Amino acid sequence: NERLKDNKQKQMSVAPGTDTAVSSRHSSSSSLSSRSMSSVESSVTKLLMSTKHLLQRLTQWSKGQANEKNISDAYVQLGNDFKLVSKHFKHSGLDVADLGDVPMSLRRVLEVALRESPSVETLDRYLPRIREIIVTLLDKLKVKQALLKTMKQEKQLLQQQRISTSSSTTSLASESSTPSVSRVSNSVTPTS
Repeated sequence: NERLKDNKQKQMSVAPGTDTAVSSRHSSSSSLSSRSMSSVESSVTKLLMSTKHLLQRLTQWSKGQANEKNISDAYVQLGNDFKLVSKHFKHSGLDVADLGDVPMSLRRVLEVALRESPSVETLDRYLPRIREIIVTLLDKLKVKQALLKTMKQEKQLLQQQRISTSSSTTSLASESSTPSVSRVSNSVTPTS
């Protein structure tokens, strides 16, 4: 919040309509979108790591090297990371309804699988459905990231167009308010 206030004060300290004001607004909004993009990317990476961790825990469980609590902890982390990714996409202006409720879908499968005795055979029965849920999520995340990248590029293009339009307008305004040399010389020269 402090950064946003500082940026707003910087913008207000420059006379509106000048190139400096436009540049200030451009740099602050592009840095905000860069931060937003970076937040999305880091939260997606964290979610990918969580899905991998859950799959590793399930493999360990099937071999008797992990218990239900270990799987539960990995599942909870994945759920938290999923919520964070959804929040970042929403904040960036993307609808996340199509992502569905991945944690709930996984929970349904995990609850049934964990009622059975840990074994490779048990895991083999449930792993295809778990992988299907995860792969579908990953595909949807790729689409969201591509949409976000496109939105960012379009936003930058619009900002560049605004800057060039504003610069042209400012340039034209200064030309019309500055008297031309010929007009000045005509008014100074006496007529006979």
